[in-house]
Amino acid sequence: MTQGTSDVPLELIQTILGLLQRPELLTIRAANKTMDALATPKAFTEIVVQDRVQSAEGFIGLQSCEKIVGYVKSVVFRGSAEQELTDDGLVCVSQAMKGLSGFPPLSSLRLDFSNFGENWSPLDDEDYEPSYGLKMQRAVLEGVSSGAPLPELKWLTIKGLITRPCDILASESFAVLLRLLETLEVETTGPDLEGTYAPDEIGDTDFWDHMMTALAAAQVRNVSILAN
Repeated sequence: MTQGTSDVPLELIQTILGLLQRPELLTIRAANKTMDALATPKAFTEIVVQDRVQSAEGFIGLQSCEKIVGYVKSVVFRGSAEQELTDDGLVCVSQAMKGLSGFPPLSSLRLDFSNFGENWSPLDDEDYEPSYGLKMQRAVLEGVSSGAPLPELKWLTIKGLITRPCDILASESFAVLLRLLETLEVETTGPDLEGTYAPDEIGDTDFWDHMMTALAAAQVRNVSILAN
């Protein structure tokens, strides 16, 4: 495609590019200026950030790339929990999510914590060690809610949200984020206590209090909550 592209109808090139995956689009960008201009918007419409320092640092770098930021409409955070980050790594991920406002057209945000899972026992007191999944959830939510406003954000999906007490949900910054939305989808994950579910035994009553209070204040038009 590096030769004779001027003889190929633009509509046909756009159709072909629309069938390609991001790695292929990134390769095509290097062909020539024409292909760069055509492939770049499609390659960066959606950005995936993983719970890796390298991924977080790369995402931070994109936030200052003027050629890219105007094309990013969707950001996905996806945790894998294959390698636990240090506290510095968690800070890096949080900082990356704090910079979402660097993408002015951002309209969709998906936070996927489902791969972390959560294994806890009933709480007799508040003296417990948070799991890696819970630490990562807090780092991401703190980053998202403490950043600058996201005026174009309309859709927020949170998958695998751990139902531990979470004061971030009660914060004004999180409420501001919710008020921007047209659609909120939340899928929570809780403990498996031999098939039973008793909120006042596992310490997540505060979580639901915060969540319901925040939703009532935000008046989000479309809300879907699935509790597992």
